[in-house]
Amino acid sequence: MDKLGALAAFGTALCWSFSAIFFENATRRVGALAVNFWKVAFAFVLLSFAGLATRGMPFPFDASGSTWTYLGLSSLVGFLIADYFLFNAYLLIGSRITIVFQAITPV
Repeated sequence: MDKLGALAAFGTALCWSFSAIFFENATRRVGALAVNFWKVAFAFVLLSFAGLATRGMPFPFDASGSTWTYLGLSSLVGFLIADYFLFNAYLLIGSRITIVFQAITPV
């Protein structure tokens, strides 16, 4: 069981590293705004299919109005603003230094 956890941690680190490298290359080619737009659009489609497969509906239509408000604010800050700055950091300082800053930042 310990080996499974170590393997999962190693796989996570690989995915994290490769995604940073791929997003840095994409950002250098088409810009931070375009990469962010397509990332959000792709994630929206995948999460809609995941919701359809697990709950029978693509969106949480049964959620209250305040839940939708918090969900909207969270996605605005997290997906649009924070990721836009992340992709700009890839342009300015590269993926390697950006990942180091992400790793040493306290929670």
